[in-house]
This record gives sequence, structure tokens and C-alpha cells, in this order.
Amino acid sequence: MTRTYSASGRCPACFVTQPGYDHIHVLGNQRPRQRRTDDRVVTKGFATEILGSYGAVWAFFGDLEPALAFGRAARMSWDSSAFGVHDAFHDKQFDANLGRDITTLLVDRDPAHRTRPDEREVLLRWVDGCWSKSSYFCPPERRW
Repeated sequence: MTRTYSASGRCPACFVTQPGYDHIHVLGNQRPRQRRTDDRVVTKGFATEILGSYGAVWAFFGDLEPALAFGRAARMSWDSSAFGVHDAFHDKQFDANLGRDITTLLVDRDPAHRTRPDEREVLLRWVDGCWSKSSYFCPPERRW
């Protein structure tokens, strides 16, 4: 993926900057496809946006359940004013010119999962997916 930068060195397509991500772009109509190769991994999932006195913070999750739980818990903080859960893609690609991975978060700006009539059920699935043998969401059907 070729990036074009402005004279300031900032990517004009980025709508926000955050440590840990080289780029955070709005996800357009053309969605990337999931892939896993030696030099690139594209994963479909969910991005949780937390807004507060510290600005906006984004975190990517492969599953809806931890994304919603993270947002709900963060919103309970006195420092948080809002949260949103968005469809997203996490794209990590090795850049040979830079000699390192470039990490891009592609976000659908519609927070489609922020208010859900089944929020309680989603959060209960998150609780069921908490497992002491994994730091990742691991519902019973995925356990080894």
C-alpha cells in the first residue's frame, strides 16, 4: 500500500494520530480482504473509540464481545465522556524501505455496535470467553 505524505510529513488520509498506529484511516466502500502472508496480516474485527479528557483512544479487537466490554468499562471511568464500537480492519505490513512493520487501522466511522438491544447477551458471551489460559477472548468452542 503506497502512502503519500504532505510536506509536513503527516499522512493526509489519517483522521487522527495515536502511538502504536502508523495510520488511522476511514474505511471506504472498498473493504480489504483478510489475509495472512509472511509480510502482511489483515484482520477484520472491531475498533473501540474512547473519548475523554485525554482525547480519543482507539483499540482493535478481533471479536465484538471484548470490544464492547472494553468500551462499556472505559465509559464508566470519570475521565471518559463517550465510546463507540466500529467495524474495522487491522493491517500490519512489512515495509522493506523502512525495515519495519507499518500498522494501519481502517475504521468505519459509523459506530454501529455502540447501542445494541442485545448488549447484555454480548457482555455475557464476553464473560464466557474469559479464560485463564489465554489473554485473548476465547469462548468455550475455541478452547484447546
